[in-house]
Amino acid sequence: MAWPQLEFLSPYGGDDIPRCPECRDPAFRKEFGCDEPAERGAFSMTCSRRSGGDDECKVCGGSGYEDSLRCPASMVNANIMALLDSYRAFRDGHLPAPGAWLDQSATWARWMRLIEAEVGKIEVERAKRARAKRARAKAGR
Repeated sequence: MAWPQLEFLSPYGGDDIPRCPECRDPAFRKEFGCDEPAERGAFSMTCSRRSGGDDECKVCGGSGYEDSLRCPASMVNANIMALLDSYRAFRDGHLPAPGAWLDQSATWARWMRLIEAEVGKIEVERAKRARAKRARAKAGR
């Protein structure tokens, strides 16, 4: 399984690959919060508090999404990488602690649900792109 490419990567040209070493344009770096918080949301992801929205949520206001003012690459650290490794193991059927789902820590389970929600959105977006590509190819025949 490839590393999950989160929905926030679409501003990088739609190919889901941030190109940090190639990101030298100061205006781009400012717009996407590479070095300091951007003036507007650089990307959005599933609300970390509600994982789907709640009209009274103070983070997302019910939209189900929260905005970040920083480039996603600026926020990836050893803890995030460990969560992604854990998610990969989870997808392969492994749990971090002995027992079943309810025997796992609530924090870990919450993170797995959040990552799973993002991966689900990615899969939907990839399916849309594949359908559009097939439709363009069919129209070009």
